[in-house]
Formats: sequence, structure tokens, C-alpha cells
Amino acid sequence: MRRSADVQEARHRHTEASALARSHPLTRIWLRTATGRILARALATIPPLCDEIDHLNAVMAIIRRRYHDLVAAARATLAAAADGESDPLYYLRDELTATGHLRDADSDRRDRP
Repeated sequence: MRRSADVQEARHRHTEASALARSHPLTRIWLRTATGRILARALATIPPLCDEIDHLNAVMAIIRRRYHDLVAAARATLAAAADGESDPLYYLRDELTATGHLRDADSDRRDRP
């Protein structure tokens, strides 16, 4: 598994680098050069990238949880079928309805011949 970026550390290093760049007169002068402006723009991209990583991590956590819930529903469905329950698909329908992937009306169709 890939090691994820340490966003907190990246933010901390950005803060340190920015403070260092502002604290030395020669660095401030250098940052006004073409090369310095390139570095300043590169440093300026760090906070929005950290925000994007935080957002994507939050989205991935939701996706992982939904995936695990769906796998649990599938396993419960298979176990119910193996046990001979009268409505083994209940678990799967319930999960799909809860996540908005199946409307309540769709789940009512099971009652029709």
C-alpha cells in the first residue's frame, strides 16, 4: 500500500519556508527575481493541494465505509439464502435503499408475482 502524504507535515514545512523567505532581506530580494517568483508560486500551491488531499481523504473514507457496508449486506444475503430464509435479498435491498441506490418503490416490486 502506498504511504499517504503527511498533510500536517506539508503544512508545517510550508509555514516554516514562508516564514524563512520573509525573514531574510536577501531572500526577499531574490524572491522578486524570475527564479524567485517561480519558487514563490510553487510554495503558494502547497496549501490548496493540502486542502484537496484532506477533501479526497474524507471522500475516500465515505467510499470505504459504503463499500464495507455493501459487502456486509452481500454476505448477510448469501448467509440468509444458505439458511433458507424466506426473503434473503432483504439485506441487500435494505442497504441499497439506505444509500439511495434503490428506491422504496423498487424494493416493493419483490412482493409482486
